[in-house]
Amino acid sequence: MEFRPIKQIHFLICVFALLMTMSCSKTYLQFKTMQSGDSRYSNLKVIAINNVFLVDSRNTKLHDRLGQWSVKKTESKTAGLEKLVRKSLAANLARFSDYEIIDLNDFNTFYGEDLRILRPITGEKVGNIDFMLDIYIGYDAQEQEGEYQEVMKFTQKTTAKSGKKWITTEDSSHEKVVTVPYNSSKADLMFYTEVIKLKDGSSKVLKNFNGILSHGQSPGVPMETMINELGVVISLRILKNISKYSTITKRLISTGSDGKIVKLLEEARIEEAKSALESTISKRNEKKAADLYNLGICYEALGESRIAIQLYDDALAIDRNNEEIIKAIGELE
Repeated sequence: MEFRPIKQIHFLICVFALLMTMSCSKTYLQFKTMQSGDSRYSNLKVIAINNVFLVDSRNTKLHDRLGQWSVKKTESKTAGLEKLVRKSLAANLARFSDYEIIDLNDFNTFYGEDLRILRPITGEKVGNIDFMLDIYIGYDAQEQEGEYQEVMKFTQKTTAKSGKKWITTEDSSHEKVVTVPYNSSKADLMFYTEVIKLKDGSSKVLKNFNGILSHGQSPGVPMETMINELGVVISLRILKNISKYSTITKRLISTGSDGKIVKLLEEARIEEAKSALESTISKRNEKKAADLYNLGICYEALGESRIAIQLYDDALAIDRNNEEIIKAIGELE
């Protein structure tokens, strides 16, 4: 059999690279956790979307002809914006919380004009609704198209062989001013939100906040994308201040634990991994930071954040410079 050392070396290099890739790969456990808002509002269960107003809408088109600018107002792309906001807000509130969501616009179909004039004034009482939302929106979009000039160099050379060398026989390189077209757009969606508590015939503004969402894209901005993001932002701002809300947490699994335990975590078999880790830790005289950290992940995934942070603290006492443990503690505190 013919021996080919080069091919064998190449094969070994490939195997080594594969093993290194496998050993360096990181596996994360992803789970949903509940975050607490203001405890004063923990008894609020029913939220109503009241007024959603588009108070300002601008769409401007700018033309740039080599520094000669022209500005033109164009039709705004905001048809149905209020309706889209209501739907996005209802969907995201339902997604991130356990509130009962009511869109007061839906009642107009059945109860006529009476609810159309609903306002958060003293003496008002609306069924069993605990609080409601008023949202005011502004839309400002700019489209810009034009052209600019740029100096570009064009190179063209002819070469010929002279003896053992190649020499340039002709060089027709030159510079030329070229006109370059461009097209870009930007859109801003501003919002102001009031969260209004209703109780025993009276109303009170719990929270109000504002913000802005910006999108830049060429050649156009997708309105549906912006509206969905607006629904997410407003929902999270409400829930973060008022009630419990869910978030997605991602933790890096430490491979320092027993391989079977790591596999259980990779397969999201949390209860089994927790039992195995507790058994392992109880049998050892010296505790490992990796086991304590992975057990902390288990408890955090099961909603026991106080136990989780204690385990993370214990793990950090053993491994002071572990960035993943520090990160986990920082996010829970």
